[in-house]
Amino acid sequence: MTDLITLLPNIYRTNPALQPLLARHSPSFDQCGLTTVDLVTLDPRTICQRARISLNDVNRIVDGVRDALNADTLGGPVNAPNVRGTGGTGGTPMGTPAGTQTVNGGDGGTGGVTNFRGRNMEALSRRQRMVEFGDGGFDGLLNGGVMTGSLVEIVGESGVGKTQLLLRLCFSIQQPPHNRSAIYICTESQISTKRMVTMLEDLVSRKVPGYASLSMSRIQTAMCQYLETLEHIVKYQLPRAIEKFGAGLVVVDSIAANFRVDDEDVGDGFGGGAGSRGKGGGRGAKLARRAGDIVRLGMCLKEMAIKYNVAVVVANQVSDTFEPAWVKRNRMATQQQPPSSPAIVSSSIGTPTATQITQAQQAGSQEIPLAMSQYGLPTDELMMTYDYQAKWFNGWGEEIDDITATVEGGGDEVLMQALGKLKTPMLGMTWTNLLDGRVALVKGSARREDGEGEGRTRRWVKVVFAPWAESGVLLEYEIWEGGVRSVKAVDEI
Repeated sequence: MTDLITLLPNIYRTNPALQPLLARHSPSFDQCGLTTVDLVTLDPRTICQRARISLNDVNRIVDGVRDALNADTLGGPVNAPNVRGTGGTGGTPMGTPAGTQTVNGGDGGTGGVTNFRGRNMEALSRRQRMVEFGDGGFDGLLNGGVMTGSLVEIVGESGVGKTQLLLRLCFSIQQPPHNRSAIYICTESQISTKRMVTMLEDLVSRKVPGYASLSMSRIQTAMCQYLETLEHIVKYQLPRAIEKFGAGLVVVDSIAANFRVDDEDVGDGFGGGAGSRGKGGGRGAKLARRAGDIVRLGMCLKEMAIKYNVAVVVANQVSDTFEPAWVKRNRMATQQQPPSSPAIVSSSIGTPTATQITQAQQAGSQEIPLAMSQYGLPTDELMMTYDYQAKWFNGWGEEIDDITATVEGGGDEVLMQALGKLKTPMLGMTWTNLLDGRVALVKGSARREDGEGEGRTRRWVKVVFAPWAESGVLLEYEIWEGGVRSVKAVDEI
C-alpha cells in the first residue's frame, strides 16, 4: 500500500473517511504484500483472507480507492455523478441518467458517455451481501450474517437449534434489501410448517422491515431421502429453480443424512452386498467413492453459490470421537509421577502451561509425557497429526486455558464442559476443505446453578472459521417462539 499516495495523491481529499481506515489497516496490507492494483482487481473475500480484516472495512476501502480513481480519471470532483439518481449536488446535469455525465463542461460536444463509475456500477451491485439472522447478537458475531456467494455450514448436536436458524434465514432473505425467495431441501424429514407459522406470526407482530411481504409461499421445499436424488436436484433442477423463483438462499438440512453409514450394509464395505469384494467394492474403495460423492456435491453447491450469487447454508451433524492417544499417554504419565514432584499437566487436549513447565524443571522431574519434547512443547510428529490440528477447524476440543479466556470473568464450568466434549463434524476433512465458513452450535448440560435437578439448557454459538468474521468468540443464545435470540450482546462476551 506504499504506492497508494503516489498513484492517488488526492485520495484523502476525495474521501476523508478513508484516512482512519487506511491508517489502521495499512500495516496488514503491507505485511501480506497487497498493492493498490490488488485492491481494485482482487475479490473482496480474497483480500479478507490475506489481510485478516473484516469484509465491511475492505468494501469501504475498495469503494474509496475506486472513487479516487474515478475522480482522477474524469478530472472532476468525485461527487459529481449521483449513481442512485437521488438528486446529488454534484456536477450531474438535470435530466442526465444516473451513472452518466457529460464531458468537456457538459456542452454536449461529445455527447453523454458512461463514466468509469457507471461502468462498474453493475459489478458493484452484484457484490456479496449479508443475509442477516435478524438478531443483533448473531449478526454482530458474524459481522453482518451469512455472505452470498459462499458455502456456509451450521454444525451442532441434536436439539441445539440448527433448523431454527435456517428457518429464520429463509424469512430474512425475503426482507429488504434482498427481497428474494428461499429454497429449502430436506434430507431427513419434512420441513416443520407449524414452526414456520409461529416464526412468521412473531415477525409480523413485531413489524420487522418488509414484514408485509413475508410469506411461507416464498419458501420452496424439496424432499431428498437418497443421495442420488439429492445429486440430481442440486445439479439439474436447483439452477432452474433459482432462476424461476428468484431465490437468494439455498438451505440443505442436513448434508450428512445421505452419507450416514448406519443404514448401509457394512459387511463388505459401505453399500456393498455379498459380491461387492469381487467387484472391487471393499471398504477402502467404498470410502474413496464416498469421498468423491462428497466432493462432487460440495463443488456443485459452491459453484452454484458463486454463479447465481446466492447464499448456500447447510446443516451438519456431529459424531463422537475417541480421546487422542497422545492425550491418554500424557495423562497416564502425569498420574505415574511421584506426589513430591510437580506434574506437567496438559489441558484436555492442549499443552502444559509455562508455569507447570518451570515447576517441573525446577523439581528435576524426568517424567515428561511421550508426546511432549524436553521443553514441554508438542513434538513435530504430534503437531502434524489430525488429532492435534482438528481443534482449529472442528469447533470442539479447545484448550482449557483458551476456553476460560473467552468467558467473561472466567470459570464457567458448563461452557468448558460443553466445548471440551469429544465431538467432531461429520464428513471429515474432505467436506471441511470445501467450506467457506463454519458456525458451531454448542450445547451444555441442563443443570441448575445449585447442581440439583434439571435446569435450562444453555447453548452457545461460535464462528469456527470464516473470512468475513472473527473466529473464537462465543455468544450465548436461547430458543424461543420467534426462533433464536442472543442472551448477551457480542461486545459483552
